[in-house]
Amino acid sequence: MRVTSKTALARRWFCAAILLLPFCFSKNLSAAEPGKTSYQGRPIAAVIDEFRAAGYPFAYSTGLVRSNFTVTVEPSTTNPLEIVREILAPWHLEVKEEQGFLLVVRAATAVATGGSLLLIVRDENNWQLVEGVRVSSAPQLPDADSLGAGVYQFADLEPREYRLQVEADGFESGTRTIKVRAGKPTLMEVELLPKRDEIEMITVLSSRYDIWSDLGTSPFYISGMSIENLPDIGDDPLRAAQILPGTASTGVSARTYIRGGEYRETAVFLNGNELLDPYHARDFQSIFSTVDSRIIDGVEVYTGGVPLRFGDQMSGALLMTTIDPAIAQRKEIGISVYNTSLLMSDLLDSGRGGWLVSARRGNLDLVLEPQYGSPKYHDIFGSFRYELSPDATLTANALYAKDKITVTLANEPDDLETASSNTESLQFWVQLHNQWSDELQSTSLLSLNSYENKRYGAINDAEKYVSEVNDAREFQELKLQQDWEWGYADKHILQWGFDLAYGRTEYAYDSDTSYYGLSTLYPGTPATEIRDLETTPEGGAYAIYVVDKWQMAQRTFVEYGLRFDQQTYDQQTFATDASPRVNFFHATQGGTEFRASWGRFLQPQDLRELQIEDGVIDFYRAQRADQVVVGVRQPLGLNYSLRLELYQKEYDRLRPRYENLYDQLALIPEVEPDRVQIAPTSARARGAEIMLDSESDGPWSWRIAYSYSEVEDRVDGVDMPRGWDQRQALRAGLNWSTERWDIGISTNVHDGWPTTSLSLVETVDENGLPIYVAEPGQRNAGHYSMYATLDARVNRKFHFGDQRVLNVFVEVSNALNRKNPCCVEFDLLYDENDIPYAVREEDYWLPVLPAVGFILEF
Repeated sequence: MRVTSKTALARRWFCAAILLLPFCFSKNLSAAEPGKTSYQGRPIAAVIDEFRAAGYPFAYSTGLVRSNFTVTVEPSTTNPLEIVREILAPWHLEVKEEQGFLLVVRAATAVATGGSLLLIVRDENNWQLVEGVRVSSAPQLPDADSLGAGVYQFADLEPREYRLQVEADGFESGTRTIKVRAGKPTLMEVELLPKRDEIEMITVLSSRYDIWSDLGTSPFYISGMSIENLPDIGDDPLRAAQILPGTASTGVSARTYIRGGEYRETAVFLNGNELLDPYHARDFQSIFSTVDSRIIDGVEVYTGGVPLRFGDQMSGALLMTTIDPAIAQRKEIGISVYNTSLLMSDLLDSGRGGWLVSARRGNLDLVLEPQYGSPKYHDIFGSFRYELSPDATLTANALYAKDKITVTLANEPDDLETASSNTESLQFWVQLHNQWSDELQSTSLLSLNSYENKRYGAINDAEKYVSEVNDAREFQELKLQQDWEWGYADKHILQWGFDLAYGRTEYAYDSDTSYYGLSTLYPGTPATEIRDLETTPEGGAYAIYVVDKWQMAQRTFVEYGLRFDQQTYDQQTFATDASPRVNFFHATQGGTEFRASWGRFLQPQDLRELQIEDGVIDFYRAQRADQVVVGVRQPLGLNYSLRLELYQKEYDRLRPRYENLYDQLALIPEVEPDRVQIAPTSARARGAEIMLDSESDGPWSWRIAYSYSEVEDRVDGVDMPRGWDQRQALRAGLNWSTERWDIGISTNVHDGWPTTSLSLVETVDENGLPIYVAEPGQRNAGHYSMYATLDARVNRKFHFGDQRVLNVFVEVSNALNRKNPCCVEFDLLYDENDIPYAVREEDYWLPVLPAVGFILEF
């Protein structure tokens, strides 16, 4: 077994085989051109065969280049490669240069519904192409177009993972998993070893370099179709990550805690750009994301060992990519309980690009009774892609979101509890991808980001507290980043890049709170607290990184790299931090994958994250975590896969955070009397995860995942569980899909999250008089009862003609209406002896939530 050779090696092989010296020195094959000839009216296959006889390495299938395909227009060039490209274009075919071949394949614009796969099979010993290849897979691949001996194309594939077994007479077979994406064809090169006593595995590459992109920890991939079929609230692409082992979530929020980290420790990317707080209702549990799931081709989720180019997050990364208009031209209208949506995508007339537009308006304000508030929100996304040349592609993206949300829990003058949040965000980014040569490529990104949030809250509860809050924030940022990749040797790939960002923020916060009753009994609670703070921090940050990816042996790879980060905000200049990382990968003949990674991960405090609502007006140095992950993934035949990972994270330099001991759903959390500062000197998260999943040709698929974990902060020498610590968790899902029906069921069961007790203790005041104080127990020493939820979704497709499809769906969250405790509220009462005591009352996460809707595709 050997890794795929570089294009330069392929050219040398062809030079030695056919003595085509001009090809060795000319990438575009402009040398050795035949004389000017008339081509119009001739069979295309005959023209290509003529060039093949002259030594040009064209390969094609007679199923693609049919005998009745003729040259319709006289070519405008004398270059053989360009001649073939021109005469193929009217028949929706194109030439793809791969590994020294000139492959005739279906044009990207001709692939209607998904991705494609190019398979090249060679003899490992002599690199000759292998004939008589047999491929079996789960899910089953369609019949391939043979482009010649050992070269095959599979078209119209659903973007997803496929598990392939490649066989040929006289060779050892092997099994491997490959990820097919929408858009650019995926290349898989297989080198088979002739049968002998020592059995070795084949090597399968998803592209020339992509197999090395995730050496340390294998990321999870969730396809767009899977997201649509998941039974979750609002068809949210960010909620899709919550089905994975190692994640924790409330069921209310689209935010996810990954492997014990805070939700802020997970970065969210869309088409290569990091999104800033991509949630609707950000001040009310961040219920939905600002991204329409229908535009998403897939989500790649790193739950550990995040690559260096995404290096400023300590726990995870969610990488979302949108559908490619060259693959899927869509027109859709959707209406559901949660939103009304419009989606359109199409190709440019020139065929060199396409565009995508999505718009959504929230519907909750139309279905919610006015006395409970008015949650209004909408978002718009647009993308434009244009091929400047065969080696340069320009992409422009914009995401706009706006909220105008009011939530009212009580609206009587003497019992008022209301809060409003107006948020507006705009992100615009431009990407330029350059393929400088077969070995060198780069991606440049320039982004402009703007964010504004105004929050108001009023509470009038004379038995607890009276408060009024005004909070206004604005943020603007300009960011430039560039990533390079260079295959500088047969067994090495070098990656490097940088990020530069400069931003400015404005904060204006004031609150006036008076406490009564039980609230005054909490230690350190004043009778009145007034805050009036303003600040306008600005500054910049930079990061640089370099990574070398090295094939140490036939089935063994190692990646090692280093990243430097530094931030300067106003007069605060923080020291430069270094993040070394090492990743290891080894595979066996049967397709078993062993992975290990060690790395240091940093979490700088962003300009938007000043904790001014808690009275903090200074920034902190970047937090730090050292992380170790080891894992194994074992395919079990074609239809099953078993995955096990162990991890440990050691945190230090943690900045203080503020939490409410009892009420996680408080409208204005910072004025609650149970608000406490948590200032750990260190923390530790560790756990074990195992997942078994099934993908088959039939309608059924399922997954089941179990995790055991713990995450604790060390505060004043005592280890205390974090508020989202869940020792044991079980997640499972079952899907049944046919041409007309999609039915999905999922369940999430885990230990109850930690909680804190409260006691009224008699003591004496400074004058020696008896008083009672509310004394919280050790933080998070207790636990709520077990959390369990069952969600279901049924979708029925109605086809009208060739293109119109009506999807009608019903989904139910927490279908059994189980009461899962989330919070605690205490009331102060007095017994017959006028002795005060506190009454504990639990509140719960979401009850059963049914929803209906439809999506019309036309």
